[in-house]
Amino acid sequence: MAALKHAAHGFDLDRPGTDSERLAVAGAVVVGLAGPGEGAVLFPRLPSREGAVSWRDWLALVVKACRARGGHGPDLVLVEGFTQSDLPKIVVGRPKAEPLTGEVIAWVPEGCDDGELERLLDDLASRLLERLPGGPAAGGHGPARAGGNGG
Repeated sequence: MAALKHAAHGFDLDRPGTDSERLAVAGAVVVGLAGPGEGAVLFPRLPSREGAVSWRDWLALVVKACRARGGHGPDLVLVEGFTQSDLPKIVVGRPKAEPLTGEVIAWVPEGCDDGELERLLDDLASRLLERLPGGPAAGGHGPARAGGNGG
């Protein structure tokens, strides 16, 4: 399993004034950060959105990094954000005002109790297994919903 988080408003992976920040400012295309037991790879900001990397490129990079560490790609990549992509969606809470693109495979409402959540997770696990190569053929299920029959 791997994860990809969309940080729409940016983030700070490194502090100003550090060597790695100076390397990025100096024009390094990639800056690796390695510490005791952990590491990160920083792709410094591009000067404009025209050269921005797509979610597909980030996803491919995450899969490639998994292969580099473990010899094979992950069975599942959990992607948070990228709501306008055509990726299958698991909606948690109330949907935002903008319409979602792509298939909604599960919907977890606010205030979902433990029993509903457990049933929903079991149903979601079955649906995800159907999508794995070699898994059961994908059926015509609607989105799994807490408190319902899932379609």
